[in-house]
Amino acid sequence: MLIVYADGACRGNPGPMGIGVSIQMKDGKEIETVSEAIGEGTNNRAEYQAAIEGLKRASKQGADEIELRMDSELVVKQLQGEYQVRKAELKPLYAELSGLLASFKKPTVVHVKRDQNPRADELANLALDNAESLLNDSEGQLAETIVALLRKNEINPQRARLVLAEVTHLLRTDTPLKR
Repeated sequence: MLIVYADGACRGNPGPMGIGVSIQMKDGKEIETVSEAIGEGTNNRAEYQAAIEGLKRASKQGADEIELRMDSELVVKQLQGEYQVRKAELKPLYAELSGLLASFKKPTVVHVKRDQNPRADELANLALDNAESLLNDSEGQLAETIVALLRKNEINPQRARLVLAEVTHLLRTDTPLKR
């Protein structure tokens, strides 16, 4: 039995979408995560995409029993037949998700409150944060070099922030480094 926590995030509605999935054993041990920016769309579309990706990954893990946990009341109630799927853009996603659920021997879908789904929410928002802060190639290489130097010198993350703040200050001024 695997538990699939899924969440979609959208900055604006419509806007950039991200999905987050945490696949866990029954004892809470996380065995796989997904954190991906998936383009532009609505929050409901992102919720469906997160659930679809979570079930695909759970299937690849060999699960035959899953519990899908989501804080999207709309998606859960549509899957449980309490709400109709009216939006044309959601109908194919609903069909795909329903088919994936049917492929498991014992699927369960549960609505959870947002505070019971923090990991999937974190992963969905992290995907959007990363998509918004992409660096160009030379900036990315510089960031990797800086991280390598910080690790080589065994600078802990709290002190690294101070170092980077000082670098920022030095770049803005012609002040020499004070030791």
